[in-house]
Parts: sequence; structure tokens; C-alpha cells
Amino acid sequence: MTHVAVPLSGSGSVFVVFRSPRGETDPVVEVTRGGKLLVSATPTPPIEVTVTKARYGVLDDPQRTRDVTQKVQRIMDQGKYSFPVSSMAEGDDPAEGTVKTLIVEYSIEGRPFTAKATDRSVIHLRDNAIPVQIEKAIYGVPGDPQRTRDVRDKLQRLVDAGERSFVVARMAEGDDPAFLVVKTLNVEFTIKGERGRVSGTDPETIHLVPASVLRPPAAVVRTDEQGHAVLEVREGGDYRCKTESGRTHGFGIGACLHLLQ
Repeated sequence: MTHVAVPLSGSGSVFVVFRSPRGETDPVVEVTRGGKLLVSATPTPPIEVTVTKARYGVLDDPQRTRDVTQKVQRIMDQGKYSFPVSSMAEGDDPAEGTVKTLIVEYSIEGRPFTAKATDRSVIHLRDNAIPVQIEKAIYGVPGDPQRTRDVRDKLQRLVDAGERSFVVARMAEGDDPAFLVVKTLNVEFTIKGERGRVSGTDPETIHLVPASVLRPPAAVVRTDEQGHAVLEVREGGDYRCKTESGRTHGFGIGACLHLLQ
């Protein structure tokens, strides 16, 4: 999916126009530099998730806990990498009327991951579920303690369930500190020993990723106002572009902008 933030003033509006193609097009589907693939329009194959162990219920009470490893694996085999935790109770509820927890240990291409979530939540078993420790999370109106909340525990539950990107306004669920007011979320976190900090307001989506990966892509193909394909790169080198029809363009770039068509 694509997330686009569109800030608007009070009573503001915007037109979003999807233009028709300008005649016949031959889009760029692959860009390489020195033989290394930088951009590819080839669909990413589905990930293969191997569920090592999955338990669901009141985890400190063996009598009210179930091994749901096979049940979770069947969901993964269907290509569904996110699902409601409460679905684990279907057919065999280990503790009726009690909020239960699901903890899943799994691997993707030999890399181990763990995700944990409770009923009423959605758990996400993906390859970006690197453990995140929320050090601090404050949500509300900056500078106004009466309209500010500590949401560290709420945010930790989200990341434990495998989420790394989310809409800021979700922090208002169940306890809105300033109804009908745009609020700010400030987060400090640690991933693999690397500290990070991010902030955003209600209309935005924020991403909890290490600072080391927050760098622009090596190459971007876009279309200018005249309908020409333009390649923007971060450094010079020997580039090759392949189009949908199989045509290739090879050239050396010393600057950071090149007209393809």
C-alpha cells in the first residue's frame, strides 16, 4: 500500500487527480548499477513462515493454555500473515470470558522472530518483527500535562504484536486526552541496541525503524510533467534500465538526474 500525508488547514480541501496515460507507454521495470539490482517492479514472492511454537490462553496457567502451533501454521500456509488473536479461540476456547494471550515463535529463511498479542488485537508475523523496546511515549497536546498521556505500555503492546508502522491517532483509542484536538506523539525506542526517536501528529503514520535504514533509496524512477521517465540517483555510476517491453538503456551518470525517454 501507499501512505500519503496530506496536511490541511481548518476546512481545507485538496483535489487528487489520476491522469490518463499519455498514449503508449513502456514503463521502466528494472534499474541496475554496476550489475547490482536497485529497482525492480517484479512482484515480491510470498514469504514462507515456519511456526516453531505457538501458545494461546492464560500463559501462566497450563490448564487454561493451548498449543496452537498447527493452527497458526495453517493460517501462514494460506498466505495470511496478520490475523485476529481471538480467532485462536474458535473451536477450543481455553479460558472463556477471559482475555487471553497468543505468543508465537517463528522463523523466516532461518531467522527467528517472536510476536505476542492479546485478544482484541491483530498479530503480525512478518520479517520486520525485530524486537523493539519502547523507552518513552508521550501523546497529547505538547506543554499541557492535563491533556497528555503516557502511552508507553499501549505502544509496546502494538510493537510486540509485530507492528512497526501505525497511525498516530490510534493512541487515542480508549483514552483520548484532548477530544477534537490534533495531538502529537513523541516516541523514544531501542532496536538491536540502537536508539531511535520519532514524532508525528494524528493525521500521520509513523515508522519505528533504526536510523541506519532511514536513508533515501539509491535510485527512483518518476515521470515529469511532459510524461518523460526520469531516473534520479544518489550517486554516479554505470546504470542500465530495462523497460516492460524488454528494451534496455545503458549509460553512465556523473550527476544525479537523467532523462530516460
